[in-house]
Amino acid sequence: MKNQLKSTLISGLILVLPLGLLAGNSERIKESEVPVNIVSGFKKLHPDADGLRWKLNEDKSYSAIYLEKKREFESHYSADGTWQYSEHPVDYEDIPRLTKNAYKLSDYKDNKVIEATRVYSEKFPEAYGFKNKSHGKVMVVWITAEGHIVKEMQME
Repeated sequence: MKNQLKSTLISGLILVLPLGLLAGNSERIKESEVPVNIVSGFKKLHPDADGLRWKLNEDKSYSAIYLEKKREFESHYSADGTWQYSEHPVDYEDIPRLTKNAYKLSDYKDNKVIEATRVYSEKFPEAYGFKNKSHGKVMVVWITAEGHIVKEMQME
């Protein structure tokens, strides 16, 4: 994997872009500790999910980590039970051409990509996060499938 991005903000997208790997501290919890509406909503949408685990995040939101079609997913819900976004790791080869081209033209193009993740929500159908590292700094850059850089942020 290679490369990274620059920042052009697209209104409305930034609110839901914090990748699970950026969620900060979280605590693994039992399903019985998750609000019933979140659990039932999740199970209705993902009846074939395997290995379901729950986390309570620092911001009091909830995350469901599960396997579906042999791939690990993470879905995020607000404290009131609203689905915010879902994500899963992707192979660099599976990222759309426009997204990869935007990354290759970005300020981060020479950084080593550690992980690429597909993220989707109601506000946007498809975006990709490139977690990368250079000179001891870890950054995440977000690019839509159309090649628009929507956010970049340094991880702690």
